[in-house]
Amino acid sequence: MGQRVGWIVVFCLGISAPAQAVNEVSLRASNTFVGTAELATVADDGLLLQAEFSYARRLLAGRWGSLWAETGWTVGHAGSSVFAGALKTDAWLHALTVGGRYALPLTSWLALQLRAGVGLGLGTFRLEERVAARGLDVPSDTALALAGHALGGVSLLWPRPWRRGSNLRGGLVLEGGIAFNSGYDFDLSPQPSDEDALHTPLSGSSMGTVNTTGPAVRAGVALQF
Repeated sequence: MGQRVGWIVVFCLGISAPAQAVNEVSLRASNTFVGTAELATVADDGLLLQAEFSYARRLLAGRWGSLWAETGWTVGHAGSSVFAGALKTDAWLHALTVGGRYALPLTSWLALQLRAGVGLGLGTFRLEERVAARGLDVPSDTALALAGHALGGVSLLWPRPWRRGSNLRGGLVLEGGIAFNSGYDFDLSPQPSDEDALHTPLSGSSMGTVNTTGPAVRAGVALQF
């Protein structure tokens, strides 16, 4: 009986949350290697550069590692030039995600981590330049998609707090994996001038589904407090 109680105490100590809550804010730069034909309509090189701002809170910690809940906002921009520069495309892609992270400390300054999140993606697309010969403006369009990520990597944090009596410390994070979404469906409808509307019938045009799913590498800085 006494041995069983001892094992229960050890187990509870192993999963108990720390006395002081730990928070983390981070900023990561992301490069997603997409390389699809659809992305060629909004990006010349098949690369999608993004920035991720995230906040995480530690829920549980023990000898086996720690579990975190986190939320993040990712924003990226892509552009291209078509028809010998007559038209330039401009796209902004946003994603708001919630998820979790598991971290396994190897030393006082190095930890392995796995994290995943899912949420809502918002994309805007427009053709920037005016078709001077027709006096025709092409408007922008907005589309929604399911977005998320699954990443693994390492964090390198300063081993000691920066000030006595404080839990503040910072460091670097490096990770790789996959960023995904269900695809943005952009449809553009031209807006003719009043004179053109009287003589020329016009209809909308689909830009297709822009899917930015692909391998991703993210690196940045993190601050824990």
